[in-house]
Amino acid sequence: MRNGADNTFDAFLKGFTSVAGFSPEVFGDLGRDTSEEVALRILNQFRLSLEVGIERLDQSLQRKDGDLVAQVAHKLAGSAELIGFLGLGQNCRSAMAKLKQGAAFSQLESGILAIRTQCQGLLNSLQEHCPNLSSFI
Repeated sequence: MRNGADNTFDAFLKGFTSVAGFSPEVFGDLGRDTSEEVALRILNQFRLSLEVGIERLDQSLQRKDGDLVAQVAHKLAGSAELIGFLGLGQNCRSAMAKLKQGAAFSQLESGILAIRTQCQGLLNSLQEHCPNLSSFI
């Protein structure tokens, strides 16, 4: 029996298979280890984290606030990797490592902008390919 969760799960996998840095196997495993509906709830929470993360990255760039970048990158890295967006997770972890090593904010700005751009692209794609994702709360 096909339901909304099945259709959205399949649409997500189909729409994101070609996204660089995305592992459909990881998201598929999440759906099998929990359920497709639970995986979509987690994906919806990730979508919300992207929205907040973009705002907070913008704030960090305006304020040149490395601590805020570290907080955002930490949250996004774990959730991105859980969903299968390994590229975003890796980029966030790289920024955190550079901050930990004492890199100046000016050395991180291009990486922060790249993370922000990646987040915005993922958010746009989620809205395009999974328009009813917000119903999974």
